[in-house]
Amino acid sequence: KKPQSSIDDTIDRIISTPSSSSTAASSTGTKFVPSATWQGPKPGYYFGTTHGLGTGYHLDTNAAASVTFATGTKRPRSPSPSSTSQPNTNNTTTTAKKVQFSTKTPQQLLYQAEQLASQTLQNPRSLTTTNLTSKSLKHHITTTLRTSLAANRMARTRHPDAPEKFMESELTLHDDLAALKGVAVRLDLYPALVEEGAVGLVLGLMGHENGDVVLAVIDLWRELLDVE
Repeated sequence: KKPQSSIDDTIDRIISTPSSSSTAASSTGTKFVPSATWQGPKPGYYFGTTHGLGTGYHLDTNAAASVTFATGTKRPRSPSPSSTSQPNTNNTTTTAKKVQFSTKTPQQLLYQAEQLASQTLQNPRSLTTTNLTSKSLKHHITTTLRTSLAANRMARTRHPDAPEKFMESELTLHDDLAALKGVAVRLDLYPALVEEGAVGLVLGLMGHENGDVVLAVIDLWRELLDVE
C-alpha cells in the first residue's frame, strides 16, 4: 500500500493545471530540487526518492512536454506524401514543347501580302494550251489563285476606304480567275479542279465586293459548263 503522501502527490499531479510558473520551472532545466519533506505540489515536478539524487522534487519530463504543448508551441509538421518530392525512377527526360508564334505585327503581315501581290503582278499568270497540265493547274489553284485572293482580302482590310490601295490586287485576282477558262477545252482536267478545291473557292467569290470580280466568276462558270 502506497503512503498517503505519495497518493496525494499523484492526485495533485493529475488534477493540477499547467501555469506560467510550471512553464518557467520546466524552461529553467532544473532536474532536481532537494527537499527532505513534502512541501506541497510543484507543477512540473513529482516528489520522490532516487538513488542518484535522493529525496526531493524531480523534474517530470512528461509534464514539461505537456506544458510546452499547452503554451502554444507548434509541433513540427511531418511532410505529407503529396508534398514530398518523388525521384524520377523511370530514367526518362521530360522536355517541355515550346510553341513559337509569329512576332510580326498585323501591319507587317499586310505589308508582306501587298509586296507579294505586287511581285505577282510582274509575272505572267495565264494558263495557255501549251503549258496547261495537271501539275500547272494544281499550282495555279493552290498557289497563284489562293495567294492573290488572300492579298486582296488583306489589302481591303487595311485600306477599306482607299480603293486605289487594293485595286491592283483585285485586277490580279480577276486575271487569275480568267486564266482558268483554258480548262474548258480540257475535260480531263476537270477532276483536278474538284480535287484542289477550286469549285468552292470560286463559288465563294460570288459575294465579292467588286462587281468585275463577280462577273469574272460568272463568265468562268459559263465557259466551264458550256455543253459545246
